[in-house]
Amino acid sequence: MVGRGTRLYPGKTELLLLDFVWHTERHELCHPAHLIAENEEIAQAMTKQIEAAGVPLDLEAVEKQAGEDVIAQRDEAT
Repeated sequence: MVGRGTRLYPGKTELLLLDFVWHTERHELCHPAHLIAENEEIAQAMTKQIEAAGVPLDLEAVEKQAGEDVIAQRDEAT
């Protein structure tokens, strides 16, 4: 059903994804970040940021920040 929510439609600007039975906590399921992230590493960084915030965030802004954070971590490791 997440796929239906992520389909583009004129005038549609948001998607509210509710997980009432906590499947995303109990299983290795696709988190919203996995739908737009360039790779798994960025998706994981995005998911951590989203969970830490505890409030709705703009996924595109989170993706940008997570990508920058991942690059910075790689640079520090080398």
